[in-house]
Parts: sequence; structure tokens; C-alpha cells
Amino acid sequence: MNNSDIDLIRKKYNSLILEKKRIENAKVRILELEKDPMVKEYLSLVKIVGNLTEEKSEKQTFDIINKIVCYTKDSNKLLFDYGYISVFTLDYDESTCIHVYRDLETTEYYIEMIENEIEPMPVEWRIGNSTIEYESRKKYNTLRNYFIEQIMNRPQEEVVEEFLHNNKQLVKLK
Repeated sequence: MNNSDIDLIRKKYNSLILEKKRIENAKVRILELEKDPMVKEYLSLVKIVGNLTEEKSEKQTFDIINKIVCYTKDSNKLLFDYGYISVFTLDYDESTCIHVYRDLETTEYYIEMIENEIEPMPVEWRIGNSTIEYESRKKYNTLRNYFIEQIMNRPQEEVVEEFLHNNKQLVKLK
């Protein structure tokens, strides 16, 4: 990612934090007003609506951040190692077991070719469903979300170095 991508992500993240604080302050005031029985019913309805709005706002913000990260042209090329999984190549009737990686930022898939060269997976190929793929996808999504969260508050280079050092399932594409 380049610095303008990170700045945009940080702005969206900070606006989410401010929105959360505003909602928390409103909840405190609601508790103060809750002593009046007439207000109590009204406030319970406001609370329901407020929670839905907060969840919706958080999801929308994450979706925007996710798109910025996915469409970056300057990926750090941190690849998560899915291991050997089933891939449907040109013939969708049969799958082939191939060593697959996935970019932590762009979510693009890569495959290991002959002589350990890693190249982008052709767009017409499809990942097969399997227990290994499912478990790898869960780990990948957790790690990716944590990565995005970390770059909100820390220098990108520091986060990349830490992730490479602490996670044996990540490799850096040259």
C-alpha cells in the first residue's frame, strides 16, 4: 500500500472511532434519562435503533477500508501460505492439488510453480472447497483483519516486519 492508501484508511478508521464515542456518550445520557417511566419506553426503542445503526456504520466502514486495501496497487506482497489445496484449472470437472498462497492485502491468489517460483494464479482457475481450504481461509481472514487493524495505528514497515517475523505461514514475494 502507498501512504495515501494508509492515510485514507486511517481517516475512515478515525471517523469510526469518533462515531463510537458519540454513541457511547449518548448511551450514558440515556441511562440518566431512564428514570422517567415515560422516557424509559422511548429510550428502549432508541437503544434498539442505535445498536442497529452502530453495527451498520461499523460494517460500512470496514467494507470501505477492505475495498481500499483490496484495490491497492502497491501491495507489500505478504503472502499467506494456504498449503496444497484443490484447484480447478481449465477443466472444471477435475481438480489438481497445487501449493496456493494469498496476498494479505489484495486477496489475490498465487500458485507455486516449478523451481519454487510463485506466480499469480490465472483468473479462470478456481479454488476447490475442502477442509484444508476452509481452515486456511479462516486463519487468513483473521490474520488479514488483524493486519488491517494494526496498520491503522502503527507504521506500515513495522507491522510488515512483525508479521513476517511472527507468522510462519507468511512469505514475502520478491
